[in-house]
Amino acid sequence: MELYNQELVFLNPQVRGLEAASRCPCCSYTTTSRSLMEIHIATHTREKPFACPHCPFRAFHNANLKTHLRIHTGEKPYTCPYCPYSAAQKEKLKAHIRTHTGEKPFACEHCPYRSTRKDHLKSHVRLRHMRRTPPQPPLAI
Repeated sequence: MELYNQELVFLNPQVRGLEAASRCPCCSYTTTSRSLMEIHIATHTREKPFACPHCPFRAFHNANLKTHLRIHTGEKPYTCPYCPYSAAQKEKLKAHIRTHTGEKPFACEHCPYRSTRKDHLKSHVRLRHMRRTPPQPPLAI
């Protein structure tokens, strides 16, 4: 009975003192947070409510706007442990660190090629493995 009660508390957000879970009308996403649901729905409407005061950039999420603002402020809080390089975005630092470590996490599913960057892998696949079809002659009428 104890396990059943624990499961009931876990599964029922109202028992935990949270709002009831709501489901997105466009997909299967669910959340108990009204603010998270509003942010999620904006991804379907393509609405970007967070505007940069310095340029035309707009974002779905406030966190993305804060990251973007570092372009204007010059803030680069992520520093490389191997050299003086610093970055405004954590992902840019991760990619940079791979130049020191030699890690190549992006693997081609068609051949042994590996890359330090996802965009390099995409270019490789497009250039080496995408089937090129010759132009089709026009249909005779």
